[in-house]
Amino acid sequence: QIAMEGLTQAERNVVYAVRDFARFRKDFYVTIVTGTRALVLPGTGGGAELAFLIRGERSPTVGFNTLLLRLQLVRNQETNVRSLEGLIRDLEQLVLAGRSTALDITQLQSSLESARQTLAIRKQTFANQLDSFKVQLGLPPDIEIELNDSALDPFQFVNVDLLDLEDRIAKIVLTEDPTEWAAIMVELKSFDEELAGHVKTVFAEAEQMQTRADPLNLDSAALSEAEQRQMVAQFDRIKQRIADSRKQHRQLQVDVQQTATLDGNQKEELLGELREYRRGMLTQLRELLGVQISVRVGLVELKQVDLTPGQAVEVALNNRLDLMNRQAFVVDARRQIEIAADRLEATINLVAEGEVNTPPLLENSNPLEFRATDSNFRVGVSVITPLDRVQARNNFRAAQIAYQRARRNYMAAEDQVKLDVRTQLRAVVSKNEQFDISRRALRVAARELDQAVEFSERPGTTSRAGNQGVNISRALNNILLAQNQLIDSWVDYERGRLGLFRDLGIMEIGENGLWTADHDRLESQDYIDCPWEASLVQPEEIDAEDIGPEFEELPAAE
Repeated sequence: QIAMEGLTQAERNVVYAVRDFARFRKDFYVTIVTGTRALVLPGTGGGAELAFLIRGERSPTVGFNTLLLRLQLVRNQETNVRSLEGLIRDLEQLVLAGRSTALDITQLQSSLESARQTLAIRKQTFANQLDSFKVQLGLPPDIEIELNDSALDPFQFVNVDLLDLEDRIAKIVLTEDPTEWAAIMVELKSFDEELAGHVKTVFAEAEQMQTRADPLNLDSAALSEAEQRQMVAQFDRIKQRIADSRKQHRQLQVDVQQTATLDGNQKEELLGELREYRRGMLTQLRELLGVQISVRVGLVELKQVDLTPGQAVEVALNNRLDLMNRQAFVVDARRQIEIAADRLEATINLVAEGEVNTPPLLENSNPLEFRATDSNFRVGVSVITPLDRVQARNNFRAAQIAYQRARRNYMAAEDQVKLDVRTQLRAVVSKNEQFDISRRALRVAARELDQAVEFSERPGTTSRAGNQGVNISRALNNILLAQNQLIDSWVDYERGRLGLFRDLGIMEIGENGLWTADHDRLESQDYIDCPWEASLVQPEEIDAEDIGPEFEELPAAE
C-alpha cells in the first residue's frame, strides 16, 4: 500500500477532476441561463475559470432569463404608451361632447411623455444587455441574433389585437357629411363582429383557467369565489352590452338610410348617436381588455418545488459532487498519516565489517603478506529509534495537522452546502409568494382601470376637472407596475429554482450542454436515497492518534 500510494492518489485525482468538471458544467449552464454563479465551498483554491465572465464593472454576464426580463419590460412599456395614446384620443372626443375637460387630457399627455422617456431608457438597457449577452456566449457584439422568447408567451396579458382594434375604432372620423355615414356603419359593423370574436376567445381562456385550478397548481392561480362572481357579472355585462350594441347598430342603419328625409337638427342628433355608438364599442373593448388581463394572469403557472428544508439538505448531502470530493480529501489526508507513520518506524540492522592488513612496509618487503594478527573483525547491531528520526517525526506531525485541517474543511463544506440549500429553498418559497401577490395586484389594477373608464362615462364628471386623467393614468401605471413585478418575480423564481437544482446536485447536463430534464414538479422521494453508498469513513469516526487500521477506499461505482 505504501509503495502504491502514488498510483492510488493519481487514480483518485482523476475521479476528483471528473466530479469537478461535472459540477462546473452545471454551474456554467445556470450562469448562462440566470447570470448567477454558485458559491465555492470553504477552503477551495482557484476558481478563476470564469473570472472574466463574473467579476468587474465591464463583466458581460447577463443571463438569458434576465435578457427576457428586459425584453418584456420594453413590451410592457410599449403597451402602456399605446394605451395612453388611445385614451388621449378618447378623451379628446369626450371634450368635444362636453363630457371631459382639457385638464384631463393634459394630465394624460404628461403621463404619456414620461412613459415615452421610460420606454427609450428600457430599449437602451435591453440593447446594451443583448450585446453583453453575445459576449457572454463568446460571440462578437455586432453579430445579429434572434432571441427565442417563447417563454414570455404566458406573460402577454394585454392583447395587442385589442389595442389594434381600439386604434382603428378611435381613428374613424365621423364627419357631418351624411353621405359618408353608410360606409362608416359598414366599417363599424365589421369592428363589432371582430370584437365579438375576441369575447369568445376570452370566454375560452376563462374556462381553461378554471380547468387548471386543481390542487397541483397554485391556489392563487384560480379565482376566489368573490372574484368568480365578479367576473361572471363582467361577462354578463359584456354580453348585454354586445346585444344592446347590435340592436343599436340595426336602428342606426335604418336611420342612416333615411338621412335624406331628416332636417338639420335630426341629422345632428343622429351624428351624436353615431358617436355614442362608437363610444360604446370602445367601452366594451376596454372592459374586455381588463377581463382578459384577469383571466390570462391565472393561466401562468410556476414549476413547483415540494421539498422541506430537511429533505433538501438530505438530497444535497447525497448528491453534491464537490462535497463528495471534500469527503474523499479526508481519506487522502488520513492515508498520508499512515505513510508518515511507516517512515517513522524503528530500524534494526545487523552490521559486520573487517580489515585484512599486512605488516608495515618498513618491516615487510612483501606487500601481499596478510596476517591475522594485524587484521580487525567487528560484528554488531545498529538500532535507529523514532526519537532519532527528527525529519520523519516532523513529517508525521505535519500529516496529522493536515488531516485535522481536511476534517475541518469537510465539516465547513457540509455546513456551507446546508446553508446554500436552505437559502435557495427559502428564496424559491419567497418568490413563489411574491409571484402570487403580483398576480393578485395585476387583477386589482385591471379592475381599477375598468372602474376608472366607467367613472369617466358617468354624467357630471366634467364638474370634477382632472379626475378622469388622474384616475386613468394611475390605473395604467398600476397595471404596468404589476406586470413588471410579475415578470420580475418569475425571473427571480426561476433563478432560485435553477440554483436550487444545481446546489442539490441533481441537475443532469447532457452532451449538448443543456439541462436534460427540467422538472415540472420537484419532489423528494426520487433523490433522498443516494444512488450509491459513499463508504468513506466519516470524519467524526476517525481518531487522529489511531494510525493502525486500514481505511476503505472510494467505491468502484463512483
